[in-house]
Amino acid sequence: MFFSDHLVSLFAYGFTRYQHDLAVNLTNIGLIKLPIAVILGVLISYLHSEKKYFRAAFIPIVMNLTFIMILYLSGKQVTIIQVAVISVISTLAQLVFLVPGFLISPRKIISCRLSIDFRNSRFIEFIFMVFPIIAFTLLNELNVMVDRTMASGLDAGS
Repeated sequence: MFFSDHLVSLFAYGFTRYQHDLAVNLTNIGLIKLPIAVILGVLISYLHSEKKYFRAAFIPIVMNLTFIMILYLSGKQVTIIQVAVISVISTLAQLVFLVPGFLISPRKIISCRLSIDFRNSRFIEFIFMVFPIIAFTLLNELNVMVDRTMASGLDAGS
């Protein structure tokens, strides 16, 4: 990914060149999981709406079993890059396990139309209730990013 170098540089200014390159590689591998996770979320939500819970509840076990099995088969020495790749493979295993449940369910035509009434009293109440949650979550995540950025400048073990 073309922006991972800049992203790592932004949040890890204290890394050595080796640490920076490793973080960029891990970020690139980790970004592969993002679209897979989005597809998993959509499929799980659809299966829940169809009241089919087994496959959705079972996919963490599939991921863990796949992860453990690949780690066991790969031997005693596994690098951090290999662990990241195994993580992507085990996420794909979740998708492979979930897709048959989606294909078996009866076909329905799903149509959506977005309509928001900004003057609706419930919508306004919702905005007032959710705004503090979003604001405090944003501040907390910002605090975590600042802490990690500051920690990247410290010596190892301190």
